[in-house]
Amino acid sequence: MFKSCLKQARKGKAETLKLEKLFPALSFIRWEAALLTVTGGWHELDAVIDEERVAIATLDVQATIMQLSFRLRSLLSSAKMRQDDLKNLIAEMNKVMKQAEKDKTRTFLTIYYYHSALAMKAAYLENHEDRKLSYGLIHDHLETHPWFVPDIPHIYNNNMNNIVNACIFLGQYDEAMSWIAKQRSFMARIKMKNEAMLARIFLNTHENEILIYSRKQDYRKGIPLVKSVEQGLRKFGEYYQGEQYDVILSLAILLFGGKDLRGAARWLNRIASVRTAVQLRPEVLVTAKLLLLVIHYQNKEHNLGYQLKSTQRWLTKSDVFHSADTVIRFMEAMLDKVSPKEKKIRCITAWNAFRKAQEDPNEKLLAKYFDFGAWMKKTAELRSPTP
Repeated sequence: MFKSCLKQARKGKAETLKLEKLFPALSFIRWEAALLTVTGGWHELDAVIDEERVAIATLDVQATIMQLSFRLRSLLSSAKMRQDDLKNLIAEMNKVMKQAEKDKTRTFLTIYYYHSALAMKAAYLENHEDRKLSYGLIHDHLETHPWFVPDIPHIYNNNMNNIVNACIFLGQYDEAMSWIAKQRSFMARIKMKNEAMLARIFLNTHENEILIYSRKQDYRKGIPLVKSVEQGLRKFGEYYQGEQYDVILSLAILLFGGKDLRGAARWLNRIASVRTAVQLRPEVLVTAKLLLLVIHYQNKEHNLGYQLKSTQRWLTKSDVFHSADTVIRFMEAMLDKVSPKEKKIRCITAWNAFRKAQEDPNEKLLAKYFDFGAWMKKTAELRSPTP
């Protein structure tokens, strides 16, 4: 049976190497070597052992690029990062990739982590064209190696989602919508059904589509998404933790822009009343609470003063996003019965304090969904200072 076993070992080796599953491939290679020793195939052993060396070297390259990619992510999130450190790390990755190309030891995961790292660098430098290019190269590789996709649909979806985000930053909304259509169809194309994955695609695509309609101020096309979101939340609810609130907040902002304040408040209240056990990002919760106050202000709610104080106390207790307090102080200034001159001074002071606070990268998250600074400027008819 040795010859039959050798045939199966070689078949397994060929299949696992094609799929770049290197650890199983090493097992098949070693089985092949062992079987060659008992079947008298000594003359073939050197070639098989060379295959093992290449597989091990390929894994080493893959691990090195992965490690450098994680180091880059850590570096970019560090307040003490220096430009030279970033430059040196990218240079080290380029050196490894150049050698890997020469030695033919690159895998999809090597390519993925390398271009993901370049995309992170581009995003940090706000170079969204390069960011889009890096994610596009990952997508192109997957398209030419389609057998990877059924094993890693989450990477395929996340990568397309990153391309959509880059397109939105660049104002390329039509192209972004074409990528969203691809996201929604790829699970059917690969003939795979996974409810958790479908839930993730639902969240990603609806959040981005809502954001695009908000940016374009195309509320007529955006409003019908309310029904789609409601149906999706009912269908996929069991697969969510806190991620659905990003979509809910985006939808509320769309309705707010379309002058449906009642509809916006209904969705915002779902966020503001969330249980603490649910994983909810602080910028989503704070934005929802502030936007509710904005709606109450525009509706001239009689108990707004109490709501402002209550939210202010909550912010002090939670100690997140100090710029949120400036939005509350702005509304208090607008409500106070003082002279127009005093009101204007207080509004400008609150507005400038908000803009100053937004210079902190952590505080910038508060403007990710809704531009409170622009709302304050428009509400009090403020003018930007002359440079």
